[in-house]
Amino acid sequence: MAHTRLQVSEKAVVGGVVLVLVGEVDFGTIDILDDALVSATAPVVVADLAAVTFIDSVGLTTLVRAHRDLEDEGGRLALAGAGEGVRRVMEITGIDHVLALYPTVRAALNPVNPESIERRYSSGAV
Repeated sequence: MAHTRLQVSEKAVVGGVVLVLVGEVDFGTIDILDDALVSATAPVVVADLAAVTFIDSVGLTTLVRAHRDLEDEGGRLALAGAGEGVRRVMEITGIDHVLALYPTVRAALNPVNPESIERRYSSGAV
């Protein structure tokens, strides 16, 4: 049995689903993330990245594809709680301009004013 470096658990919440990711998102674990995103049948899907220690281009591509698929169906994908390393990768690649990044799952589920949330998050003042 192969060691899995990524675990994903799903939590149903009012109006959506939270996918809690723990570990590394890369070529070797991408099927786990992809399966979780495909099976999350809710209008709002929040990927909680607080415990993600690494993400590569395959992981970013999977998140962008899921984002587009959800938008096509009238839903949305939001990313929450990314640590400094993961957030930095998203900034360098420009993914932070494509996907909604929030400091917490609560903010991702209730984006009252997404622009101010993102601004506070990127300045670290949350």
